[in-house]
Amino acid sequence: MAKIIDVTGRKCDCRLDGQQVCDVCQGVTGQEKDKVLYGYHTVKISKGVLGQSSKIQEELDELQDAERQATKILIHCELADLWGALEACAASYGLTMEDLKAMANLTKNAFQTGER
Repeated sequence: MAKIIDVTGRKCDCRLDGQQVCDVCQGVTGQEKDKVLYGYHTVKISKGVLGQSSKIQEELDELQDAERQATKILIHCELADLWGALEACAASYGLTMEDLKAMANLTKNAFQTGER
């Protein structure tokens, strides 16, 4: 991936700092960078690795930002992304979403009956 260079000669650091979008790619510097939207989001969100818990955290952070924005369709998208991240992470442990649902049902039942 080619690095973008801004008018001051700075190279983008999207991949270097683990953030979704760097200030160079947003085209902002100085005080105005605090007012910019980062794609759909209002904050920089650390990029996770699909199949690892870091991706679940990324999607959860995006969901929480969508909730702060009170944007129902974005919440819908982030919930779907969270599902995909969870599915990929589960697969890395040899589990399926059905396995997780079975365990969730056991936990739900334990809480409902008060017996764990």
